[in-house]
Amino acid sequence: MVDAALSLDEGAVKVPGYKPGSWSLRQYADSGLYPTDVPVGEFTDEQRDLLLWAEPRRMNYLGHNSTYEGLIPKLTKSVLSKERSGLQKAMREFVDRAVTMGPCPDCGGTRLAPHALESRIAGRNIAELCAMEVRELAGWLAELDSPSSAPLVRAIRETLDNFVTVGLGYLTLDRPASTLSGGEAQRIKMIRHVGSSLSDVTYVFDEPTAGRRRTTCTTSTWTSHAGR
Repeated sequence: MVDAALSLDEGAVKVPGYKPGSWSLRQYADSGLYPTDVPVGEFTDEQRDLLLWAEPRRMNYLGHNSTYEGLIPKLTKSVLSKERSGLQKAMREFVDRAVTMGPCPDCGGTRLAPHALESRIAGRNIAELCAMEVRELAGWLAELDSPSSAPLVRAIRETLDNFVTVGLGYLTLDRPASTLSGGEAQRIKMIRHVGSSLSDVTYVFDEPTAGRRRTTCTTSTWTSHAGR
């Protein structure tokens, strides 16, 4: 990410779009928090921390009142929080070169806090349930015996059953939306309207059966009529 042997003026920051003179680099070079003609490796600990890790702060520089933020938290928000497939080629190559991806050792990649993972229903926590296929999860819910939560369980089961009806029983709830095919995304939109209380409404689906088997198409047609 940063070549410590170079100064900012010499191109120490190796992130695409942060060349000397670029607007992205000016946000750091013009901050006045550290010298731009000294190798980053010779920065004091405070100066290096300000360049790399500083939390957002309001500062009067670049000709107006701006927000300054360290390079690493800024890139984490603007680049690393996005799906890799959505990044430009140069940025993807930079991420592959500079970043090591892996599941969080604390949450196992579920992005859930400890107290959420510690809560269990019939021996399973929310991460384990989301990792189950929709068809399997619907069967698990059917076996729950909890009168107090019966209305909620029934509503969830109805939605999951609709997933199965339109041929999406193989999906898991923790699957990123960006990995869905066009047909899968189209059918999920269809599910939202199944069982709607609205009447005399016409829904127009853009090729919801493209690339699908005849049996699945028939099921979707039946579902669409059932939801009217």
